[in-house]
Amino acid sequence: DYTGLDRWIARLYYDFDKSKWPFAKNPTTVLAYNLSKELIIAFGVLLLGLFFYSFKNYHLAPYHRILLFLIICLIIVPSEIGLLKSFFYKARPEQAIEFGGKLPHTRLFEFLWREKDATNWPGGHASGGAALLAIYFPLRERSKTLGYLGLAFALLYWFGMSWIQVMRGQHFMSHNLWTLWFAW
Repeated sequence: DYTGLDRWIARLYYDFDKSKWPFAKNPTTVLAYNLSKELIIAFGVLLLGLFFYSFKNYHLAPYHRILLFLIICLIIVPSEIGLLKSFFYKARPEQAIEFGGKLPHTRLFEFLWREKDATNWPGGHASGGAALLAIYFPLRERSKTLGYLGLAFALLYWFGMSWIQVMRGQHFMSHNLWTLWFAW
């Protein structure tokens, strides 16, 4: 955040002439925002179904612990990020004075304690993608290559979820990087 990179990236997506975020209500980015979140939820429901089914199917029985681990990670990471968001107050780009909002931009560990609607740090939407980092560990047990492929997939998914929010003016990229760090 001290490099100015956060605001530089945000400026790429803000239309200063029209004083708006063109991607904020763009149907494609809204669809991508909703779909990426729903896919994480569907993955969690699938894992939960497989976990319960594994008690009946002896082929899946060896995967009880792995399935439970992944389910717990998909619950804990977004919950952890949600909890942190409820305590630390930072303006999102669309709320920042620089981008037509009313709140000052704050740097790392500078918070807006009196602004209760500035619950934007760390990035909540990206927490679903960051929770997918958990797939690295069971895949690594099979092979290092599978582990790295799972990690690459998780990072790409997290990055996509993060970038959508950056484009919409909902988060600075550093908010999502902190989400990734907390998830790891």
